[in-house]
Amino acid sequence: MDKKLTLAEMLNQLHEAEESLVEQQDWEEILGSLRDKVDSIKFIRDRLQSAYDFYDREVDRLKAKKTSIQNNLDNLLNYVNNCMKNGDFEQIPGKKWIIATRKNPPTIEIKDDASADYFLNFENFVKRQIIYTWKKNEIKEALAEGELPVELEKLVSKTQNTRIVFQEKIGE
Repeated sequence: MDKKLTLAEMLNQLHEAEESLVEQQDWEEILGSLRDKVDSIKFIRDRLQSAYDFYDREVDRLKAKKTSIQNNLDNLLNYVNNCMKNGDFEQIPGKKWIIATRKNPPTIEIKDDASADYFLNFENFVKRQIIYTWKKNEIKEALAEGELPVELEKLVSKTQNTRIVFQEKIGE
């Protein structure tokens, strides 16, 4: 008949096996391997950070270029529009293209001083909308104090962020 082990006995056997395994390994070999990996990780991290910084600067440069081109395009179209309005032209023919103006349907702009309360008298023209947002600071405080309702705890997850810092060796 096999003897059934208790959980504590199984844990003891596992711990003893782990200790004997650790004693058999050469710690200098393990530490040397880890040192090599740390240096490689730092090297790869620096290369990735450099690429990230480059693309970040490139995005800023391209956004500025895009804005400049958009401003030039708007200025050109405003110039043509003003010339056509001042000359009372509806079309100007070119060698390949024709520039023409069209009257678009009017757009409606609600003035800032027209509040939604004013429009409640005109229900056909107002869409009422309610927006809910979570008060994350209050939820965080309630989690810390253990006062969060059980139903809400199912919807909230608390994560712990870890920061990795690389420090340069001095004197080696």
